[in-house]
Amino acid sequence: MKAAEFAYEVPKSIQDAFALKQSYGEHAQFLAGGQSLIPAMNMRLNMTECLIDLGRIPALKEIQLQDRQLQIGAMVTHEQIANSALVKEYAPLLIQASRYLAHTAIRNRGTFGGSIALADPAAEWPAACLLLEAQINILTQSGFQRVVAKDFFQGLYTTSLGSNDLLESILIPVQAKEEKSVVIELARRQGDYALAGIMARGSIVSSKLHNLGLVFFGISDRPIRLVNLEAQIMSVFSGQFNEALQKIIQSSLDQIDIRSDLYTTEKAKRHLCAVLVKRVLAQFI
Repeated sequence: MKAAEFAYEVPKSIQDAFALKQSYGEHAQFLAGGQSLIPAMNMRLNMTECLIDLGRIPALKEIQLQDRQLQIGAMVTHEQIANSALVKEYAPLLIQASRYLAHTAIRNRGTFGGSIALADPAAEWPAACLLLEAQINILTQSGFQRVVAKDFFQGLYTTSLGSNDLLESILIPVQAKEEKSVVIELARRQGDYALAGIMARGSIVSSKLHNLGLVFFGISDRPIRLVNLEAQIMSVFSGQFNEALQKIIQSSLDQIDIRSDLYTTEKAKRHLCAVLVKRVLAQFI
């Protein structure tokens, strides 16, 4: 199928983009990379009457280091992040996550902000933002908002972004030099969305695990961070995987809402999550 007839606008500034959105109202949508929106329009699942392409706005396409935070513009592509020297030095977890992300054509067109605004629960960037405690900069027609990642992602393809809002950039706090990060995901094929995935960060000091962070993705309606599990693991972790750790992990996973998908049952995903935690902890030994 092909999309129904629609208007196409290409503003050169954020102000122009907002003016066009105000003119078309609810009949228009901002277009980032279009790797999800365009297929939806082609299948007539989305009947947007106007696309406002943000790809010609320079202010949305930059990666900068400001006050110990990386500011990544909404229109920065997946491939730009994967090849950025700034990201490699200051947010290496994003580089690790990028290795699993999609296929070449999508990586070259898809955008960081587009992925975050879509909030697919199996996507890498929302999970990374949650783990790295990112802040989302949002421009509205009445002003500016900054929302922390844990409040931004609200459910299946649901965020705090209003229908007339524009996601401008994402602020990522710089990772500490001594911090180790790990990204592992299981998918049917390389580049496919994860059946189950985990991202972790932490550091070993005097043989003890400190500042552990764990985020699961591809298992529920949004990425999930289990703060209680992090604390329990740090309290007993001694450089090896033992029965006490196994019980803690299983007990914690039994208490969360894990959802099946077309390919994997809830029971299988729960098992995969336990396997992923064990593999992550092996990286800290």
